[in-house]
Parts: sequence; structure tokens; C-alpha cells
Amino acid sequence: QIQRGHCLFALDGERVVGYLGWALYDADVAERFARGGPAPANTLAHGSDVAWILTAVSVNPAALRALVRALWAQHPGLRVMGIRHKGAGRRVVFDRPPPTSPAASRAPNAQPAIA
Repeated sequence: QIQRGHCLFALDGERVVGYLGWALYDADVAERFARGGPAPANTLAHGSDVAWILTAVSVNPAALRALVRALWAQHPGLRVMGIRHKGAGRRVVFDRPPPTSPAASRAPNAQPAIA
């Protein structure tokens, strides 16, 4: 993530309060992974359709929202996707359209946020 430049840090003064790392995948690669396919090879991390969240950590929700807004500012028009692993092995796929797309205005949580 860092070598590809696919990362952001959130700072509060000099203190790091969040980190967001991603890969850029083509839609077919991301959708196959979201359906339970194998993790894409690192060589595929330079696609053009989807910012796939690989790592997200923050000390508070505001820092995470700021990181996602900054990601969309760097890559306008991209979907944001990823997988959250929850308790008992539950796997939750999220797929957010870009905030300016018609699909975003119809989404139940139309804010640029990761659920």
C-alpha cells in the first residue's frame, strides 16, 4: 500500500489518529473477490474502477470519515469496496458508489462512509 502510494494517514497535530490503505482494482476483479473469490494478486492493484479498502484504522469515526473523503478526493468517480470481518466469522461486503453518482443519492446511507 505504501509503496504504491495507496494510503493516507490522519493526523491530529503530530499524532497519527487514522490510517487508510487500499488497492485499485478493475470492477471485475473486485466483484469476483467480493463474491468470495481468492484475494487478487498484488500485480492487479493498479486498476481503474474500484478503491478496495485493505486496511482501515482510526481512533474515532470522524477520522475515518475524513480519510474516506480524502480517498474520494484523490480518486473521484471510483466505487469504494471492501470486506469487514465481524464476530463469529461473519463476512460483510461493502460497496459504496462515488458520492456524485446517481446510485449514491439513492443509497440508504448516501454519505461517503464505511459501514
